[in-house]
Amino acid sequence: MKRIIQIILYSLLPGIQTTSAHIDSIAGQHLPAIIAAKSDTAKIMAVLDYATALYPYDKDSAYAIALSSYSQSKSIKFRNGIGQALFKLAEWEYGAGRLFASDSFFNLMLIEIPAPSHWHIPAYAGVGTCSFLQGFPEEAAEYYYAAIRLLYQYENIKLYRAYIYNNMAGIWRHLGNSDNSLLYLRLGKEWAEKEKDMKQLGNSWNRIGNYYLAKNDSARALHCYHEAHRISSTFGDTEMILITTCNINLIQNKEPELKKEAYRYVLEQAKDHNRLGILAPVANSLYLLGEKRWAEQIWNESITLATKLNMRVFLTDSYNGLSNLHAEAGNFRMAYFFLDKYISLRDSVSNQEALKTMAIMEKRAQKVKQEHILAAQELSRIEITNAISEKNRIVYLLGAGGASGMLLLFFFRKNIRRKKELLEKTILLKEKESVLRKMYAAIEGKENERKRIAQELHDGVGSLLSVAKMNASILAGKEQDLLHSVPFQEAIRILDNTARNVRTISHNLMPDILLKGGIEEALQLFCKYTSKANNISIDFQSYGNSIELNPKLEKNIFIMLQDIVMQLLHQSTHIEKMDIQLNWSSPSLFVTIETNGLFSPDNNNDASEWHILQNRISETGGNMEVQHDENAGSTIDLEFDLNNDKIIRV
Repeated sequence: MKRIIQIILYSLLPGIQTTSAHIDSIAGQHLPAIIAAKSDTAKIMAVLDYATALYPYDKDSAYAIALSSYSQSKSIKFRNGIGQALFKLAEWEYGAGRLFASDSFFNLMLIEIPAPSHWHIPAYAGVGTCSFLQGFPEEAAEYYYAAIRLLYQYENIKLYRAYIYNNMAGIWRHLGNSDNSLLYLRLGKEWAEKEKDMKQLGNSWNRIGNYYLAKNDSARALHCYHEAHRISSTFGDTEMILITTCNINLIQNKEPELKKEAYRYVLEQAKDHNRLGILAPVANSLYLLGEKRWAEQIWNESITLATKLNMRVFLTDSYNGLSNLHAEAGNFRMAYFFLDKYISLRDSVSNQEALKTMAIMEKRAQKVKQEHILAAQELSRIEITNAISEKNRIVYLLGAGGASGMLLLFFFRKNIRRKKELLEKTILLKEKESVLRKMYAAIEGKENERKRIAQELHDGVGSLLSVAKMNASILAGKEQDLLHSVPFQEAIRILDNTARNVRTISHNLMPDILLKGGIEEALQLFCKYTSKANNISIDFQSYGNSIELNPKLEKNIFIMLQDIVMQLLHQSTHIEKMDIQLNWSSPSLFVTIETNGLFSPDNNNDASEWHILQNRISETGGNMEVQHDENAGSTIDLEFDLNNDKIIRV
């Protein structure tokens, strides 16, 4: 019987070898579903279920089955198969502590599965988690907010809401905003209860307990820890059971020796990379109990393991603990050493800049939610209006008919008097329209070229970089020596930086993406990315009460300002700093751009980029003035009439 099952299994999954010890228990359970599958898509999903069941016992075979299922799904363009296979591979790599490989598979989900798709939600969340663990909270927040915006489109599907909200709470806590952290923790608890996600429910209760403990409310903290411990014990979440045991021991008034025994048990039970969630809390508790040598040993173990797995977010507590320990012992040289590492790691991304950027993204996510509510209200209003209009249509038609007759007579007499005047104006307008059509064609060609280049960068170069990173990570998993090789780590870092730069360039070339949050947010992000890419300081400020613009008007103004900034960067000497100010004074928008470099545009060539840009601003009813000062630099002042419909047509 074993041999028959094995032969059938190998025929269904070519190239896959599993140990005979698991054929009866696992393959025997899943083989009937694989054989009974009536389509390729059903067979792929059944095979992935088999790989999931097999993974705890035979990781290599399960991994190979998932890769094979991904290739088959891609060949028949089966989205759910691609998403499920890549998600399993990413999840397994993450569980093994291999963040590079996990991040590659999550990115591949974004590339291989066309938008819109609910598979992009776990993909964004996965990339965000990998970024956060590697010490990039701002970048992680961008991906989490992208996932949150998509959640509103799939409200009836059970997705990873609690996981996403809990991780957003972790980022806000990391940046020092405990109130926002608590807000997201409560959202995470609410959705965990709705979706019956017991793992995240225990996680939410434990983190809420941490919030109250930091506020010196031990009674409420203890209640939260007990609730998390109860849920985790019922669900069988070993890691959370150990964490809550530490937290409860920290608060309850027990004998120190009993606490030490409890911590010793916790350390023995924690395995592999899961120890990173346990080590720092245990060390902190032992330090408070006076076991300073033991605490130092655990902190050092935490640093070694976090460095090995490239999970920088777990380094901060250990560096801070070691700094306090050495300072208390009077070893100020080592205390300063660890304090410097702690501060450098916490300040690797400016907290102020990160909070400002996240506030923009938070506003954007709330705006999407509000748009969904307004759309539902608008639909209801339209239905009521249509019902009333239907009843009163006859009355309106009779009244309109009589009024139309009188107006027709009036305009007929007036039209005769103005006929000659209009004919002359028509001739002049046609001549001007001929000039405008030529300019519009040039602008449209330039815009299409922007989109084409951005698409090729994102889908072509971006895809190749993700595949290259994935292959390198898979190779590192097989060749352990490579994982600790400095040249290999440098190559991975270069791939990451290159991929990030490609994404930045493609986003700058596609203003439709940036303008989803409005022109102020778009310019804020454009200045941020341009500043990093060109290694200069760009400061953006907006004054006055902004108004909601026509989308086409907003896009045209943004592209013109973007082109001016790029011209300044490319045709200025010794430019190090740039200031951009928007001044809203309805119905006009005033823009001032100042640089410390001397701007030297090409004004002699009618085909130059600068000359085309000047014509475009002039034809759209805008005004531009350029001033040069050899000592102070260059200043460009612009004025746009927001009521001028010329600027909308361009």
